[in-house]
Amino acid sequence: MLTIHSLLRWVVLVLLVMATVQAWRGWQSKGTWTESSKRLGLFTMISMDIQLLVGFIVFVGSDLVKSATSNMGEAMRNPVLRFFTVEHTAMMLVAIALVHVGFAKAKRGADDAQRFKAMAIFFALALVVVVAAIPWPFRAALGRGWLPS
Repeated sequence: MLTIHSLLRWVVLVLLVMATVQAWRGWQSKGTWTESSKRLGLFTMISMDIQLLVGFIVFVGSDLVKSATSNMGEAMRNPVLRFFTVEHTAMMLVAIALVHVGFAKAKRGADDAQRFKAMAIFFALALVVVVAAIPWPFRAALGRGWLPS
């Protein structure tokens, strides 16, 4: 499941970047909200929800998390345990909430500009949080590979 979770991050990232860029362009150019605008936002949200489910399965079955939750005081002093047990999880939940709020606001927007603006702002914030919460290979002890091995 960790392999699937690691591969799905790329799907989520690509869709999130595409949806954010499309929404930003639509907002700035006063574009027309179309079915494809809505669909890209929806697919982005669904991909994040699937990633959440896979991540939850990884979380529940993880020896690392089991070790951390058996002694949370010690886990909070260990940067790796703290990251995977608390920080990564909390930040990704915030990002998913931002995407859901942004998509809901976009669907209910009074006009095209409001729809694009809502999606652009909330998806951009989610993108920042996601990028900050991924265990990139260059993050020393926290890092995972670019692709699962």
